[in-house]
Amino acid sequence: MTPLGPEGFAAQTGVSRETVARLEGYAELLKRWSGRINLVSRNTLGDLWRRHFLDSAQLLPLIPQKARSLVDLGSGAGFPGLVLAILGVSGVELIESDKRKGVFLREAARLTNTPVKITDSRIEMAKPHAADVVTARACAPLGKNSSDGERCTPRPDALPAHAPLDRSSSDGRLCHCLVERRSASTTATEHSE
Repeated sequence: MTPLGPEGFAAQTGVSRETVARLEGYAELLKRWSGRINLVSRNTLGDLWRRHFLDSAQLLPLIPQKARSLVDLGSGAGFPGLVLAILGVSGVELIESDKRKGVFLREAARLTNTPVKITDSRIEMAKPHAADVVTARACAPLGKNSSDGERCTPRPDALPAHAPLDRSSSDGRLCHCLVERRSASTTATEHSE
């Protein structure tokens, strides 16, 4: 499979040139930092736009228009949370326990001029709070994280839950967990890399 580049990403997602430019800056920063800390697998850097950016962007249509907050558990290099914030999702919080990755996330957010809240904490130690959408990628399966997901509780003005995520990432891997926390019951679909 031919690696996807910024132009191919733009063609598949319909994002503006300005958004692509912000993501290009993020991609370059990620490549530079990956030599120093383990942000993503080195063998994925050759197809970064497909394996990480497009893979994260596929969640955008599943986020309800009325969502005011999104919490990304175990953000790592910012996938999918920072990408979704760059694409226009508001109220994004990135929770990451590795302080070095937190520094990377702050630099990426600064470089891309993206308003996000970054919480340096283990998921289970984060202060419980309400969230409309919870994402996790490259974490333990949701069953193992279920108490972690409970750290983000539904708001009282519940929205209907979204339809389950039923498609794989662009290269056939299933890799996201999207949970909308808006009612007593949670609709969740988990995927693993």
